[in-house]
Amino acid sequence: MTFCFRSPERTLRVFLVALVVTNLSLLSWSSPSPAQASRRNDPEVRDSRGGNQEEAERLRREFERQVSAQNRRIQQAQDELQSMINNPNASEAQIRAKQRELSTLRAQRDELATGHILQMRRLRGQP
Repeated sequence: MTFCFRSPERTLRVFLVALVVTNLSLLSWSSPSPAQASRRNDPEVRDSRGGNQEEAERLRREFERQVSAQNRRIQQAQDELQSMINNPNASEAQIRAKQRELSTLRAQRDELATGHILQMRRLRGQP
């Protein structure tokens, strides 16, 4: 099955949106399972973990701040790439360089997500 859009720009835009949605799905990995969530309210578990809940919340807020800033940089690069694609004076080299920059920004966001997941695992005492 192939997808056909009216223009290459539309195809690129749809692809970029799909890629962002896929990358953001990493965020759901750090969410607790229903069993973990119910144990979170158990006083014995809460007391045995000490300050882990506060630390987890601090890490989550910091992660959200970093991802939000990275998403703004990604959006700006996407907008610039779209402008370059629509500009007949933009060279192929310029467009490819902007795409590489965009890919780097996305990879950095993926690293943030993976780092956050690993921090949360360590905080929960998982290897």
